[in-house]
Amino acid sequence: MRNLVRLLVVFAAVVCIALLAAACDDGANPPLTKVFVQPPWQGPEDLTYNLTQSGDQYGTCELKTTPSADTGPTLLEHLCGNGKGDTDRRSATVNSQTLEPASSNRTLYQIGRNSTTTFQSTYAYPSVKFHADENGNAHDTTRDLPKPTPDSPDPGYYDDESLFWVVRGLRLEKNWTGAYSDVNASLGQVFETTLKVEPTETVKVPAGTFTAWKVRVEANDSVNYFWVDEAAPHRVVQADLDDIEYQLTRVP
Repeated sequence: MRNLVRLLVVFAAVVCIALLAAACDDGANPPLTKVFVQPPWQGPEDLTYNLTQSGDQYGTCELKTTPSADTGPTLLEHLCGNGKGDTDRRSATVNSQTLEPASSNRTLYQIGRNSTTTFQSTYAYPSVKFHADENGNAHDTTRDLPKPTPDSPDPGYYDDESLFWVVRGLRLEKNWTGAYSDVNASLGQVFETTLKVEPTETVKVPAGTFTAWKVRVEANDSVNYFWVDEAAPHRVVQADLDDIEYQLTRVP
């Protein structure tokens, strides 16, 4: 059973290399828009997933959605571990209706090395500040957020830690396409991400059998897939992120 945190860090590095290699690609993509239509969840949620690679389970994840009691922000949490002490804990505070981000945090802990690495994003449009800290070695970076252009008068951006929620609030209809800016503190980058809703498929996971929209998420040379339940509240029932597979284990 491989180390959960190491795999996730390696995956991030692979994505970063792909982004740098394709940074000059000017291919025709849809204009940046606020692709998230509305939240399909009606209140707090707590979903659990098995993490597998090549058919072997090596960890679990819990995805928690905690809206404010009033019209305040929503807390999104993505909490993973391998049961041996290695953890990858992520969170984002977002607008409850639009998922526009206010802040995010990711903390990686490796028990064997007694190592803690944190990544933070703090938003103050038109820029975002990234803060990274590996065992006390800190670094700050500021990146620009997308600005209106004639082709994209209302550009969209979402924090990378919100991705499992963004795909649930898309316009889920065959062949719908969209694009937005992904803000990723772990990579210290803001990059264009394109989306396509492909036809529904039958997906069997520990939580049951679902008819789910297949959503393609592409950032330059990196392509990942999410299977979003056709029925409301459109939970993610399966996801393939590089060679890591998430499978929903139960429906509340």
